[in-house]
Amino acid sequence: METEEEELPRPRGVEDYVCHTVPRYSDLQFKERFRMFRPTFKAVGEATGNRIRDLSTHVPVETKVLMTLWLLGNQESFRGVADRFGVNRGNLHFMAEQMVQLLCKFIGDYIIWPSDFQRVANALQRKWRFPGTVGAIDGCHISIKAPVLLYRKDHHSVILQGDSAYPVRPYLMTPFRDDGHLTPVQVLYNTKHSKARVVIERACGRLKSQCRRLKYLDMSRSDLVPKVIGTACFIHSFIISNASNGESSDEDELWGNQEDSVDEDSAQLDTAANVKRMRIAETL
Repeated sequence: METEEEELPRPRGVEDYVCHTVPRYSDLQFKERFRMFRPTFKAVGEATGNRIRDLSTHVPVETKVLMTLWLLGNQESFRGVADRFGVNRGNLHFMAEQMVQLLCKFIGDYIIWPSDFQRVANALQRKWRFPGTVGAIDGCHISIKAPVLLYRKDHHSVILQGDSAYPVRPYLMTPFRDDGHLTPVQVLYNTKHSKARVVIERACGRLKSQCRRLKYLDMSRSDLVPKVIGTACFIHSFIISNASNGESSDEDELWGNQEDSVDEDSAQLDTAANVKRMRIAETL
């Protein structure tokens, strides 16, 4: 006896998920899935919508933003994301590339040198007794598929650059190099310095928690890797700037860092920087 195989209903994707499922999410469910509250999501659309509408697809702005947030906030495969939103993988790849190319251009509007120097400096001095400090620098490795760089732990990665091996400068206080002969004052300085730098370590950790795709970028096109990272940094900074929408905001994580090139004499810088660092160490 022949039996006719039952045909599964074709998923309506965008209509079912974006139009029917997403609106039924509670505020907490929405944040768990898209890594931000609804008011912040709407603010992203308002800030970028006109530019997104110029992209050559018929998909609504809201859907493009939701897709991008889902891709960045989760490690689900492109096949799974395409099924969820009812598009084929080719279109999803095309739209994702368009979106990261566009959104990373907004970085300069949201990742900026802080203007409230005194508030930041006062907070850090109260907690760690470091005077006149307005930011912290650290490195953050992001594992990738393509061999752009092989770092010391034998993983391929790109890096958001910052390192304790940077030379000490009057504007950049680094740890004393431990040669086994540090004085108690220098040891205490390094301990305080390490604890104070927790703020940037937390910021990098929060970035990866916010945009889980950064835990491993399974991408063949290495030219798009910086764009994806830049887009993630934009989204992360946008969320912080919208603390009034209910997003958590740690003032320590509001500190940006941006290096300015200088042409000063290196020897003079080294001397002045070491004197300054030692003076700070003696006051801790």
